[in-house]
Amino acid sequence: MKFVKQIFKKIISSRALLVLTLLVVIGVATLLYMQYGTQVSQPVTTTSVAEPDITTEKKTETPPVQEPVEDIPNSDPTPSPTPTPVEIEDTNTWPIVLALSESSDLSVVVNKKYQLPIDYVPALVATGQTGGGRMRPEAVSALTQLFDAASSAGYDLRVLSAYRSYADQQSTYNGYVAQYGQAETDTFSARPGHSEHQTGLAVDLGTGECDFDRCFGETAAGKWLQANAHLFGFIIRYPDGSEETTGYSYEPWHIRFLGSEIASAVVSNGGILETYFGKMGGYY
Repeated sequence: MKFVKQIFKKIISSRALLVLTLLVVIGVATLLYMQYGTQVSQPVTTTSVAEPDITTEKKTETPPVQEPVEDIPNSDPTPSPTPTPVEIEDTNTWPIVLALSESSDLSVVVNKKYQLPIDYVPALVATGQTGGGRMRPEAVSALTQLFDAASSAGYDLRVLSAYRSYADQQSTYNGYVAQYGQAETDTFSARPGHSEHQTGLAVDLGTGECDFDRCFGETAAGKWLQANAHLFGFIIRYPDGSEETTGYSYEPWHIRFLGSEIASAVVSNGGILETYFGKMGGYY
């Protein structure tokens, strides 16, 4: 019985020791939690607070991204409106009065936009052809060859009008205005200073049939002149259908000397002097 009591006491002592050990472990664990548990949770709090800062940083990056978008209209590849071409320049700039040096050029363009000086008088010689008249020496030499070729082909051409001075043209123009009025006269007669006859390079031809009439172009002589004038350095200055460009109605009798090379080039490119040289034409 005594032995049993001793064993019971040992068991109780062991349990007491176990309980005591458990209490000590629990106490130590509690102390550790109280000391380190708060520190472990702090990063979570720190992270949640830092989130708004991250959002703010993203917002500050947005404007640089949008700046290129705002610059796009400035680099728009769409071409700007085409500048106003010279051909439709304000008519207040017309006419352009040519310099004396320009007036004497064999390629000079004289029309309702380009005017010869009132005192321009070229060097002149007699044509030596039926009808008389005077022209520049270069033109007379070529005209002689043209007349000879026409005669060989059976056409007897004659000069109807050659050089006319500024004063002569003024008298001619005024006479037409008195008869037809200025609006109609401007379609077939040049105002003084705007006539090619003043250059000494233009001449009106005829045969006595349809002189100074568009029907001359339908005569055999007129057709021959149309087909062959450029071979001698002349062009039909006011072709049929070119009124809007030349400013004058069709004149199959009016030829203009340019030299055979340029005359042939003009004919090959449509036959209109203004178009070939890129000059403004049309009306006053």
